[in-house]
Amino acid sequence: MLASTRLTLLSLTLAAAALSVGCGGRRLLTVMPSTTAGAVVQEARVSVNGQFVGSGSVEVPRERTMVVTVDASPQYEPAQVQVDQRAQNPLVVTLREDEVFMSTVEDTNQVVNVWLTLNIGMQAQMTQSWWSTIINAISTQDFEPEMMDAASGFLRTAWKQVTFRSGASVRRRFVGNVVQTNPLQWRVRYEVQIMRPGMADWQDYPRGFRDELDALAEVRGRVSQ
Repeated sequence: MLASTRLTLLSLTLAAAALSVGCGGRRLLTVMPSTTAGAVVQEARVSVNGQFVGSGSVEVPRERTMVVTVDASPQYEPAQVQVDQRAQNPLVVTLREDEVFMSTVEDTNQVVNVWLTLNIGMQAQMTQSWWSTIINAISTQDFEPEMMDAASGFLRTAWKQVTFRSGASVRRRFVGNVVQTNPLQWRVRYEVQIMRPGMADWQDYPRGFRDELDALAEVRGRVSQ
């Protein structure tokens, strides 16, 4: 009975070892991007030593030293782990939710970082209320006009910036101008950019802040009537 048990344990050990060896005889390492709750992040992009190897849970040949990078932005912060041949298999890379992502909302109406052309309604033109409506809506969000000219409809606010604990900074501003006078058309651009530690320059960010998006929706609704 004891001999049979030992034989069974040996068989299981050999089977487990075989599962971690690839077809070419090289040992494999399973990289498993995971949330803090333990769920696999299927959309996470995994790279080893700078080379993309796949998304979600992937198997890669073990190297003497490996730098594993996992990128699941914008929802999660990027993670990088340096491992050697003693790394536990599977290698679970835990991803933290990104503060910027959690503080912003999805751009469901596709209005972030794009030009929106608004047809100014006849009533708004006759009462000359369209310009004050725009300025008031933007000012309520604490955007400071940097350049403003009612005659040409040109508007540019100063950047409004916030920095998070992770070191990432997000800045936003509004830019607008008249593109046609008859009929009157005015265009506006809600710009959102991000700078993370290690980045050389600001980059467009595909999400916005809810109150600021609401202000933009208010402008669109009121001046188009």
